Amino acid sequence: MKILLISGYTQEKLDAQTRTISFLQKPFTHQALLDSLAALQSPPAARATGA
Repeated sequence: MKILLISGYTQEKLDAQTRTISFLQKPFTHQALLDSLAALQSPPAARATGA
């Protein structure tokens, strides 16, 4: 299952719990949300390399 965690906390504060979960920090733009969702839909190898 693919998960996008959206939180007002910083990623560093959540790293211990979210190592395998995509993270988007509030506040975010519409484009940042679209980019995060598109990255979730890409193959795992592409996500790991940042492509």
